Amino acid sequence: MLLLIGLLCSISVKTQIPAIGPNDSTQYILICPIEPQPSFPGGYDAFKLFLQKNLKNPDPQLDVQGRVIISFIVEKNGSLTHFEIKRGLQNKFNEEALRVLKLSPKWIPVKLNGKPIRSGYTVPINFTLGQ
Repeated sequence: MLLLIGLLCSISVKTQIPAIGPNDSTQYILICPIEPQPSFPGGYDAFKLFLQKNLKNPDPQLDVQGRVIISFIVEKNGSLTHFEIKRGLQNKFNEEALRVLKLSPKWIPVKLNGKPIRSGYTVPINFTLGQ
């Protein structure tokens, strides 16, 4: 049996602050780290429960365990976009981790001067063999 648990250890965050560039187009400056960070509705424990309820073993025939690290953008409205696998396992496990993150409800975005801003977030999702 495969036990799937997501942990939020050593989260890295990048925030985008608009700056005026040539021809008045908006560019972004990356700043890291920021406080507070974007958050899952209900916090860390709620995120762990969400992962435990939704992650499935993509291939019971494989004895695979390890960590898939995924970064994404938390948009101003809390939706998650621009997913990128930073470190993965076998393709089926990477796809499963992405599938579940895409099911996520809207997150609570970071606010700067009272206004929500886009921010980057990286999360490790652990796949662990259980008893």
